[in-house]
Amino acid sequence: MEQDLDLLLAKYFAEEASQEEQLMAKNWIDANPEEAAVLKEAWQATQQPRFEPNVDLAWSKVERQIATQGSNTEPTRQRSLFSRPLYRWVAAAVVLITVGVVGWLINQSTQSQWVTKFSETRQVMPITLADGSKVWLNKQSQLRYPKAFDQKERKVMLKGEAFFEITKNPRLPFVIEAAGTTTKVLGTSFNIQAKKSTNEVKVSVATGKVAFFATDRPQQTVLLTKNQQGVYNKAQKQVVKKESYDANELTWQTGVMVFKQEKLSKVVQLLSERYGKPVKLESAALNDCELTTTLDKLSLKDAVEVVALTLNISFQINENGVLFKGTCTK
Repeated sequence: MEQDLDLLLAKYFAEEASQEEQLMAKNWIDANPEEAAVLKEAWQATQQPRFEPNVDLAWSKVERQIATQGSNTEPTRQRSLFSRPLYRWVAAAVVLITVGVVGWLINQSTQSQWVTKFSETRQVMPITLADGSKVWLNKQSQLRYPKAFDQKERKVMLKGEAFFEITKNPRLPFVIEAAGTTTKVLGTSFNIQAKKSTNEVKVSVATGKVAFFATDRPQQTVLLTKNQQGVYNKAQKQVVKKESYDANELTWQTGVMVFKQEKLSKVVQLLSERYGKPVKLESAALNDCELTTTLDKLSLKDAVEVVALTLNISFQINENGVLFKGTCTK
């Protein structure tokens, strides 16, 4: 029974106890508040940034702390603490601190050096990394990156979509892991789309050169240069290189939309994605109307007016979205 109590308290203070064990430990602490306070003080005293993996040394620290805490109490009271099973628990705690907790704390310290940013609004989130590289995080996307890069590589992890402008450093490659793919660069600008809702991961290069491959198949690496795009099919686990890509895929970052004889059905889809509001056609007769124009960083209202004037149709706009009406010459 005494050994059970020792183990229970050790697990509780190490935050490894189950819900049931936590309740049992709390009940004991409530019934023995003074002894629990001394033990809590002793435990906290050992939670320092540096630990020596030496059981005797760690034990002496706890012993001195308990002696200090007990100096203001009656000697008989202090001796009573050491005569109870708690003495054995403190010894067990020393071992736990020097062996288990040290590793846990080191791991937590390492983890704390990473930052996670999530853009859940309709606004694009700009991020500047430790090396000066810039990232624009699209809505509903997440970027995980270190506060400072190590001496081997500059690695980040992406979920969703982001545009990267990487500071050039030939000695330190920049690596992005996203949905089972890896993109390696030295210094360039490009877009990565790795959304859960699609079966593809796309890397579109604006400047420079990047290497793109499935993380578990580096032998199938493709090299992409300006205006080229790499597409990874999640189901087939294959990467395909395309010689060009639709510039409107980067509209969320550039703010520019270019249409060349584009079907209106496609235009309203892109407008909806760009402005985050539903844009619809009143009738199917408008689907095949073709639009040729450029929308350069316009507000939703201005963009809708340009489309309507160009095609000679009308529209209705409110806080809920946009509805195009009428007929146009095909």
